[in-house]
Amino acid sequence: MPASKLSQHATTVGRFDVLAIAPVEADQPLHVMLCSETTDREDVTVESQLRVAHMGPPLGEKRAVKSHAVGNAGLTDDQRRQIETFVNERFEESRQLRVLARRANEDWGPAKQYRIHPPVTKPSRDCNFWRFSCVGFVLAAYQDAGITLIGKVKPRKTLDQLKMLYTDTRLDDPAFRADLGIGTGDDWPVVLAGYVMNALNRPAARIHGEQSIPYEPSEDDEYFPPRS
Repeated sequence: MPASKLSQHATTVGRFDVLAIAPVEADQPLHVMLCSETTDREDVTVESQLRVAHMGPPLGEKRAVKSHAVGNAGLTDDQRRQIETFVNERFEESRQLRVLARRANEDWGPAKQYRIHPPVTKPSRDCNFWRFSCVGFVLAAYQDAGITLIGKVKPRKTLDQLKMLYTDTRLDDPAFRADLGIGTGDDWPVVLAGYVMNALNRPAARIHGEQSIPYEPSEDDEYFPPRS
């Protein structure tokens, strides 16, 4: 089943399906997560509390989170195992980084691994650990299983538009924006949570497999489903 809003009617949510949170009836998803329940759940409604793996921040797992929408990519058992390995490796890396920071008496806030643009940065000379947005964590986990959900992102968002989505007063601080990857320029092709849900709202054969093609978001795809 492609992506859909959750309701009072029970539906099935599988391990590592994508869950979304939105403030009003899931029409504009603001946060995406991976369902980390150990087995498929056939009783999920909009009131259900599920275990999730996500970039909060911080990067980690929560035991009981309500969601408003779900996207099912038709993952195979092998793909689920690959995603599980990726998630566990990133969690272990995060734990080790926190331990090292404590030993060195360094500040390690919950947003240390957080990044807005690009949504994923791998370890490099400039930064020796992975960084993600909530979207980036989902995209990277699926990418590790051979699934490229999002292609070229065409819509660009200004700072004012991003401040409506990311309600964080620190976005007024140029240094904080620079650390998140939006320090220079007037607008950026930020990958939004709605793009992920719309990418998943397609047949599984279009998401992964020989006929798959990455989803290229359009202007209205920050909403799920799009308004136009």
